[in-house]
Amino acid sequence: MGFVAKFDPTGSTLQYATYIGGTGSNQVNAIAVDGTGALVATGQTDSPNFPIVNAAQSTFRETTLAFVLKLNSAGDNLVYSTYLGASWTTGNAIAVDPSGGAYVTGNTEGLESSALQGAFVTKLTSIGTESYSSVVMAGQSNIGRGITVDSQGAAYVCGQNYILSSGSSRGFVLKVSADGSVFSVRSCGSWL
Repeated sequence: MGFVAKFDPTGSTLQYATYIGGTGSNQVNAIAVDGTGALVATGQTDSPNFPIVNAAQSTFRETTLAFVLKLNSAGDNLVYSTYLGASWTTGNAIAVDPSGGAYVTGNTEGLESSALQGAFVTKLTSIGTESYSSVVMAGQSNIGRGITVDSQGAAYVCGQNYILSSGSSRGFVLKVSADGSVFSVRSCGSWL
């Protein structure tokens, strides 16, 4: 079972804490806070009864899927909660823009909108409507690890590309335009 908690600015008083998930395995991998104090979170679940509210994707696919959820600033109401992916999908990082939109990256073996495998980016509006969702770095061995967003709505993703034949990997950085199209990609070095 995953959980999230909020403390006051001094860190001495717990303001809320809540479990996240259903009866299966549930893991929170990343959180962010929007300008209203609402919390957004992403991770992975294999729970067919994960709490789904105002979902962009409400159908569970009998496999591990990513989830994205938003709790109000008091932590007592789910604004939205949704599955992401069609097959073996994990949400690894999340960021919010000034309007409260959530941007998620991770890795997938298939999205609702694409059968491609690899690193993905999904954007949800402040109320959980999907703006776009696409594989931005195709290949099963590509994993989105971090994401940030600028004031114009462009997302910047960093991640890892495993080179299966050599057992090594290298990093990548890419920019996704506000409309969801990949603007640029850069590979960075290699390591074992």
